[in-house]
Amino acid sequence: MAEDWVERTADDLRRWTDEHDEPVDVQGVRLLLDLAREEIDLTGPDALDPAALRRLLLEAFPDAVVAEADEVPAILTAVGHLVAYLGARGHADGPALTAALAEIAPEFARAVAGAESDERRAAAEIMTALMRADGVDPADQDAADGWVAAFEALPERERYARVDAYLREHGDDLVVPPVRLPSRDELAVAAAESGLTRQALALAAWAVNRRLTAGAEPSAREALAAVDAIGLAIPRRAATVAALSDLPELHRLWWAAVRADVLDTSGGVGAPGPAQAALAGDDVLTAWLGLFEHAVAAADAPTGQDAAGLVRAELPGVLLYLYEQGGPVPHTAIAAALAEHVAETYAITDGAVVTEALTLELADLAAWGVAVRAGDGWTLTPLGLWGVREMLLADGYTAPLDGEASPAL
Repeated sequence: MAEDWVERTADDLRRWTDEHDEPVDVQGVRLLLDLAREEIDLTGPDALDPAALRRLLLEAFPDAVVAEADEVPAILTAVGHLVAYLGARGHADGPALTAALAEIAPEFARAVAGAESDERRAAAEIMTALMRADGVDPADQDAADGWVAAFEALPERERYARVDAYLREHGDDLVVPPVRLPSRDELAVAAAESGLTRQALALAAWAVNRRLTAGAEPSAREALAAVDAIGLAIPRRAATVAALSDLPELHRLWWAAVRADVLDTSGGVGAPGPAQAALAGDDVLTAWLGLFEHAVAAADAPTGQDAAGLVRAELPGVLLYLYEQGGPVPHTAIAAALAEHVAETYAITDGAVVTEALTLELADLAAWGVAVRAGDGWTLTPLGLWGVREMLLADGYTAPLDGEASPAL
């Protein structure tokens, strides 16, 4: 049966390992194959090409598996053994997968670290709230250290009970104010005419039959040609362009289009994805939402003093802030709210670079048709309101429409 391919492959891998002196984590590889089958619909070992490997490690794994940063080397070793086995058995293009894994490995490490840091950040925010509830100022390092020591000395059951009580008490944080939206037909027109749709369709058209790197991306030279062809503004361009990632605007658009199935890279060349027709046709809203969600998602976990990566990681929070205000918000107010959060969460203190990065993100939202300048401030467009509301609903928020009955806010 088709669904047995994982077990058959794992059994054959065991036989293959008997021919090699180096120990292989067969069970770890089997779990990866299970994940590939369940999360990216891999139909067999022959289907694991560079694009599928990228989806497995950068999308499926961080979403489905809780791993720590120090486990990354062992995981990558297991993937390397899988690649070697597939190449040796003739199931896949071994050199292409090896090259792709080398490109993906640093991004995978950052993705795992990002997932871990998200969990740590959420835990830190809860601890800070509990600390403040006890009358302790988190800025007072000695007092904060004393509170943490006392909290950690509590019995495990009591610690869990305090956290659970806090989460229950603040559960209404998942309720946002009601908004008024235009008709679905009007939203569909706005989505079809949005800058994000135009950019994605133009990039997908440019990419048809273009040869891609082992990492399923255009080369640096081709990427520069794509920027010119689609007329994409690239204010974040690196001084030297050696890879797609040195053109952050194009990198973001490329991977949003790939992950939203507007662009297919599975064959080593660009091709129309299954969602491209929908984006240009009657189901434009569904296709646009997938594109928007992936464009907003952070590419990597922010590290060090990377203000651009940090602000991009916080973009969903900026969108939520705009959504909750119900009208234009001064640019300075958005920057101040973000700077306050950054100061509490990250080791970056230069507010000017954060503000500059925020300005570029807001300009991107405007270019996509998601936000618009209103005097000296910003507000979400009707399409932006709809897109953010859909994401909030998917995250478990109560997001009523104007006129609907809603819980007390």
